[in-house]
Amino acid sequence: KTVSRKAEEALIVYLIENTGLVSKERMLEVYLNVIEWGPNIYGIGEASRFYFNKKPSQLNLNESVFLSAIIPNPKYYKYHFTPQGDIKPHFVNYFNILTRRMVFRGRISPSDTVNYIPSVELRGPALNSVLPADSPDRLDDLMIGE
Repeated sequence: KTVSRKAEEALIVYLIENTGLVSKERMLEVYLNVIEWGPNIYGIGEASRFYFNKKPSQLNLNESVFLSAIIPNPKYYKYHFTPQGDIKPHFVNYFNILTRRMVFRGRISPSDTVNYIPSVELRGPALNSVLPADSPDRLDDLMIGE
């Protein structure tokens, strides 16, 4: 993004928040449905299908944390995985940080994290960019939106 676009976005958010035009919940909803979640993947619905072949309402805690974790750099999601499709240790640490913040802010309860193991299983087209080309687990024929 350019500096001018960042400044424009900041001004719009400031005006919306301070004039009370829309609620913060609505702002978040709009944001989640327009941001880029991966290479040419826009909106939470498309992202949940791309990564997990699910609707957003079907995502579990780990999948939701994963999606929130990639927002700062969504095009680089594949570098957080081993060639076997497991998340790398540095990303596990980030998952734990995000989960603790969610508990602290009351977004999830402490009981949601009992026996919590940060892991995700990609089931959508994103899997193809993580696994080697000759892997039998690739989903080369899966299309977004199916």
